[in-house]
Order: sequence, then structure tokens, then C-alpha cells
Amino acid sequence: MKAFWFDTETTGLDDKLCAIHQLACVVVVGGTVHKKEWKIRPHDGALFQPGWDVSGVTKEEVMAYEITHDRFHHELLQFLAQFVKKFDKKDKLWLCGYNTRFDENFLRALFTRNNDTYFGSWFWYPCIDVAQLAALKLLGERHTLPNFQLGTVYQHVMQRELEDAHDAFADVLATRELFRSLYSNIVI
Repeated sequence: MKAFWFDTETTGLDDKLCAIHQLACVVVVGGTVHKKEWKIRPHDGALFQPGWDVSGVTKEEVMAYEITHDRFHHELLQFLAQFVKKFDKKDKLWLCGYNTRFDENFLRALFTRNNDTYFGSWFWYPCIDVAQLAALKLLGERHTLPNFQLGTVYQHVMQRELEDAHDAFADVLATRELFRSLYSNIVI
């Protein structure tokens, strides 16, 4: 079992027009945990939609990040290659996260912008979405929660507030902790 727990922070909600400016991941392979984070300067022309800055970072800070969009793609592939044989159809990582479709779409858009058609060589389909799995566990309690955002669900299940919400690294660690609390019998 190989898992790629990840979270992104982006310049907006549209994966075609906006960009990832932070990606954090926890890769679990055979019980060994590898953590990595990138702060990425968005690609040229990336849209910054109103409200994008929920993590508290400014546009000026993001545009000053050293790692360019292209370099990030290259570094990500090198990182993934430590865990997966790209052309082995039986060797892939499970993409795991909270509301994973959003993050997956941005990650796929990164591959597309870099003319890379091998996204599926690295990752299994479908993703493991902790929001969906939490919904199953909280069927009878869902109506008591004001929303189903990670911070809200985390606080409800873990009985403590999620610190540094909307920081990709804090969010991915909280997502994995939430999953492990809800599904302690599954080790990823």
C-alpha cells in the first residue's frame, strides 16, 4: 500500500485559470512516512480570484517564491519516482486527501500545462476522499455540523480545533489524522 496524502492552496477555484501556490504531501510506503512541501510561484497569467488568500499569504509573497511552476513539476516527478516505477502498471500511489477532487483537478492541470500525459502512471483511480468517508461515518450527526469543511469535521471528530487551517501542510496532516481516527483499521 502506497499513499500520497496531499493538499493544495491555490490562487482561486478554477483549475484551468488559477494555479497551485502551495502543495504539501505525506507519502506513506510500507509504514515509512516521507513529508514534503513546495511553495510555488504560479504560472504566467494565473488568475488570482477574490478570496484566494484564505491562508493569509499575499500575492506579492506568492509571486516571490523561488520555485517556478515548471520547476515544481520537475521536482514533483523526481519526488514521485522515489516511490513509484512510472511505467509499471501495478505500481502506483493512492491519492488521498480532503475534498480530493478539487486538489486532484489542480494537480492534473499542472501536468497538462507541462504537456505531461502521464498523471495516471503515478496515481491510482479513484482517489481516497476523506470528506466522503467522513460523511459515511457521520451520517446520523451531519445535521449538527454547520458545514462540512475540514476544520469543522476535524473539530467535531477530534474534539479540538484545527490550527493553521488553510495551510496545505497543516491541512494534509489533519486530514490523515482524521482518516486514521475514523478508520483505525485501515493503515495508509
